[in-house]
Amino acid sequence: MSARRITPQQTGPLPYRATNWRWTIGVNLLLGLLGGVVIGVLWAWVIRPPAFTESSPSGLQAEYRADYIILVAHTYVLEKDFSRADKRLLELGLRSPDAEVITLTEALIERGGNEKDIFALIDLARAYGQLTPAMEPFLSGRS
Repeated sequence: MSARRITPQQTGPLPYRATNWRWTIGVNLLLGLLGGVVIGVLWAWVIRPPAFTESSPSGLQAEYRADYIILVAHTYVLEKDFSRADKRLLELGLRSPDAEVITLTEALIERGGNEKDIFALIDLARAYGQLTPAMEPFLSGRS
């Protein structure tokens, strides 16, 4: 048996030109990225959307409770609504919100915390009628 040679004319045209390889890779890459985005959006919005649950401030970890108290103090400074500030602090599950405000204020004063936070906490402590000697230097010049 003799081996028969196949010439290019006998095989037919190539499925694509050798010069189009960059274009083919680019199109495949774009289609893959687009498909990934579509699948990701479908997964996140239709198949498994996030479940939002209501939570209360009482579920905050201890390290975030101080931040929450500071935020309530800043809100009190802006709104001047003591009953709302007290209600917000009671939502933390504190037995004595005024004592917590004083403890946090004195801790910030002792470690040289942010002055705006200290002033806001002092204003809230004043609304509770609870000022301490550690707060006195911050009261000069303020009514």
